[in-house]
Amino acid sequence: MSNNTRDQRRSLENRQDRRERIFGDGKVRFDDQSVDCIIFDISGNGARIGFYTPRRLPSQFVFEAADGSTFMARQRWQDGNVYGLEFVSRL
Repeated sequence: MSNNTRDQRRSLENRQDRRERIFGDGKVRFDDQSVDCIIFDISGNGARIGFYTPRRLPSQFVFEAADGSTFMARQRWQDGNVYGLEFVSRL
């Protein structure tokens, strides 16, 4: 893990909402694409997700959890195939 990624993750540990550990399915949608992801944990303000391969995400995109909760989100950090998301708004 790079120092930059480590510093970004450490700064996010002072989060407003407590994370709930789950292991569920989700989707990231942008530009007519719908990409499956794995949700590792989620809070009211964001989520930690994974993809099978690293990918480039746009500045904002739609994130959908298996329970149907849908958010406009943005990537805050990346460590390999794992990404930290910040929810911008609930859809």
